[in-house]
Order: sequence, then C-alpha cells, then structure tokens
Amino acid sequence: MSHHYSIRNLLNIKDKNITFDENFCSTETIKKVKAKVFHGTLTYQPKACYACGHVFDDQIIKHGLNVSH
Repeated sequence: MSHHYSIRNLLNIKDKNITFDENFCSTETIKKVKAKVFHGTLTYQPKACYACGHVFDDQIIKHGLNVSH
C-alpha cells in the first residue's frame, strides 16, 4: 500500500490524481492556531477551468500553485 493511498484514505480524498511527496505534512500556525497542513500536487492539467469554464490553452500562463484551505 503506497503512502499516497494511505494519505488520501486518511483525508477522504477521492481524486487519484493528487500525489504527496516525502514531506507531505507540516505543522503551521494559522490565525494563531497550530494546524497540520498537507501538501499535495495535482498530477495532470484539467481541460478547462472548473470555476469559469475557460478552456486551458497556450494563452494561459501558470504563475505558481494555488493553496486550498
């Protein structure tokens, strides 16, 4: 059983396209509260934006990663 499966199972994540590296978890202070933060990577580029429906093409420039809370 891979650690990817175990982490997805623990966090109840159904998407198998999310992977976790060796340093997948850290302890951070968020709004003065200590919290465990899990870091994952989406392993593919979606065909279109889920929010607005814009199709991903060579006109879109990716400037980094989005943080999800």
